[in-house]
Amino acid sequence: VMYNNVTLPDGKYLDTVLTKLPHKKIIYKYLTGCGATHLELISKRNSILIEPYIPVILGKASEKIFPVHGDVHTDDIVDYLSKKRKYYKIVSTPEGLRKIINACIELDMNIYKMFFLVVAECEKLIQDVDFRPGIIEVMDEFFKFKKSSFISATPIPPSDPRFKEKGFEDFFIHPQTKTPIPIDLYSTNNLASTIKNYFNKHKADHYLIFINSTERIASVAKFLGIEEEMQVFCAEASVNTLKADETIAATDLWDVKKLKKYNALTSRFFTAFDMKLDFKPNVLIISDVVKVAHTALDPETDIIQIIGRARNGVNHIAHITNWDAGLESKSPEEIKGFIDGSFQTYNTIRELRDTTNNSDGRKLCDEALDMISFKRFVNQKTGNVCHYMWDNELHSHAVRGYYKSASNLILAYENTKRFKVNHIAERYNLQDKDMKYLEKGLSDKKTIEYITEAIHAHISWLEENPFSIQNNHAFNSLVRSHKILYKYYRELGIDKIRELDYKRWKIEREYTHSQIKNSTSYLKLNHSLDLRFNPKDNFERLFTTQQIQKTLTFLYRRYNIILPATVAQLRKWFHVRRTTVGYREDGTEIKKHKILGRINQMEIPASFRQ
Repeated sequence: VMYNNVTLPDGKYLDTVLTKLPHKKIIYKYLTGCGATHLELISKRNSILIEPYIPVILGKASEKIFPVHGDVHTDDIVDYLSKKRKYYKIVSTPEGLRKIINACIELDMNIYKMFFLVVAECEKLIQDVDFRPGIIEVMDEFFKFKKSSFISATPIPPSDPRFKEKGFEDFFIHPQTKTPIPIDLYSTNNLASTIKNYFNKHKADHYLIFINSTERIASVAKFLGIEEEMQVFCAEASVNTLKADETIAATDLWDVKKLKKYNALTSRFFTAFDMKLDFKPNVLIISDVVKVAHTALDPETDIIQIIGRARNGVNHIAHITNWDAGLESKSPEEIKGFIDGSFQTYNTIRELRDTTNNSDGRKLCDEALDMISFKRFVNQKTGNVCHYMWDNELHSHAVRGYYKSASNLILAYENTKRFKVNHIAERYNLQDKDMKYLEKGLSDKKTIEYITEAIHAHISWLEENPFSIQNNHAFNSLVRSHKILYKYYRELGIDKIRELDYKRWKIEREYTHSQIKNSTSYLKLNHSLDLRFNPKDNFERLFTTQQIQKTLTFLYRRYNIILPATVAQLRKWFHVRRTTVGYREDGTEIKKHKILGRINQMEIPASFRQ
């Protein structure tokens, strides 16, 4: 062991080289699953281990290790601490630390001297603070402990100045052999097609699918038709959403007995969680940044953590992602300028509030402060900039920048020096960004325009590339989802649809007319009408109203057609004139209908059934 550096022999756990974790350190352990948190839980001292997610905590709980999370109360912790034990070992969420402190106060225990506090997977304080502000409350207490440390395989260096003020140092645990992780990186402009190709190419009995969006999980499952074969592990709120769908099994707790062929996991299962499996799964990571920006994952942190979940190893690793050049990604200098400038404005209003003697004026200032979006960057207890929100902003913009192009993401992987990347580029003429427009609540007319134009673009491309073997699964899915519009396109063609200005009622009417014109039954009906009614050799034929009705009724039945059997209907096909052909004894006229010839441009009836 060199100063602030430890080398871990291949195949060994950390307890073979250390008896306990060092304090006042930010520990970079490089490897996931090397036994660092386990070392603390077996060390000869009282420990509080902070973990970011409940499944991790429940996975470490035992008779000797007490779990603290949302369902555990201060009284429960008091009961645990009241019993005489050789060493107290507590694993808690960051938010749960306050309960532990309250329990110690009740028992007159000095928590800050009695316990070693270690915050594991410490990068999560930075990565999750934007949507989980309570996660950094642990830092209000962290520096009060006589002994404490940060630890992760993938730390993000915090900018919190208290680390430097308190003398914290970086501590590195190096593996004896640094073996690059092999990964297939698919960059695609059509996720659905690439995912389908992946499953066709990489057959396996079990897949672990990591994607931080239950909506995307559901869409993948339905697209592939694997709802019955999928189990989803996600947060409780997402479980309820999926249960409402009633097609996909979902749970918020890990249970190896519930594993199916396809197992999808959201972010609470990305980090620290131990999956002890008796098989080596295929690991598939999916990022759909075109539709869900927060599915962008960091190769330096998220990807490494995900790969480390299956403790007995994996069979194959792949990351499938699209990219979006329009993602917002500011430089560190731009972010610093924004935060500095906004903080000045925020402070000006706050100082005005604090110096005014008018209660209405103070109230107005408070309302203004609440309305300023920058408020989330301010630590409301100290009034200073929240360094974890600052770090979060820097990190999230950097990660979004990786996904602005395939080359950016490849470079991000290379810069980690942790991966052996096999890049596979798949490009399709129908793209994810084309499909994105259909999910924005577009008008019916705009939807018809986007869909029919997308169909036309794809079919035109295939006609120009007749020997292409490209199978565009997103196009197939589009056709399945919009069968009626596809039928309209095949019947009328894009020129006619454009001529009709993409208006549904016009397209439907034209489609109906076209169908009638081209139907076999209607062609047979036309032939029979000609034989019966069309004048031959300039001979004008005469029919009574009853004769016309009877003839049309017979022909409609024969060809299974529903139309009115009336003279008015016959006038749509023939020039018909009502004429006097004689007189009755009482002097009234005898009327018949004279057929003068066919109408060249027929008005097609709207009601028709084959």
